[in-house]
Amino acid sequence: MDKYNEIIDLMDYPTNYDLTLSYMWIHPEYIPKKIIKLGNYNYGFYKMPETHINYNYLVSKEPLPRPITVPIDDFKSDIFKNNLDITDLILSKHVSRLPKEAFLNMKNLKRIWIPKRITYIPKDCFKGCDSLDEIYYEGTKEEFDAIDIFYKQYRVIHKLGINDEIEEYYDQGNTPFINAKVYYNQIRNKKNVTEAIKTKIMKTLGGHTKW
Repeated sequence: MDKYNEIIDLMDYPTNYDLTLSYMWIHPEYIPKKIIKLGNYNYGFYKMPETHINYNYLVSKEPLPRPITVPIDDFKSDIFKNNLDITDLILSKHVSRLPKEAFLNMKNLKRIWIPKRITYIPKDCFKGCDSLDEIYYEGTKEEFDAIDIFYKQYRVIHKLGINDEIEEYYDQGNTPFINAKVYYNQIRNKKNVTEAIKTKIMKTLGGHTKW
């Protein structure tokens, strides 16, 4: 687990991602940002950027008196859906809500980093995430247990005849999330890493090392 945390710190943030405002206000240069395009990433890791620096006014493009750093606290509702390339998803610590079906059918997602600000897992958020094994959570076990997780499973019986019937089970919940192993009190960005160490780790990742 400690080794995995080090690798997270080593991974680069994506490039060429696109942002928009999380909401509208009269001073948009102070508003948190929302990711609307993932950008480029490597080795199956997607480490969501945590902050963005505004140098100009968004509308007039005039320089600001000083740069303003704002959090990245949201993402487009369908940006991760059906993604088969991401195996490790590290969410920004500023994310406080997840949309319905946020990670639907991310069949190769193995590990996810969840900020402690999240208190609700909506319907079908992790449906189809059949490879999910581990959850890295920034809060305590008590805080994790307090998360409201949407989960509902129901049965439908189809009558084909007097003595013949078919049972089908439908899962509207988040079974992969519920069944995954959880690591609590996780901390990121604990150390600075030299380029030499980073290059070594990247070569290891290229060899498909398992944690």
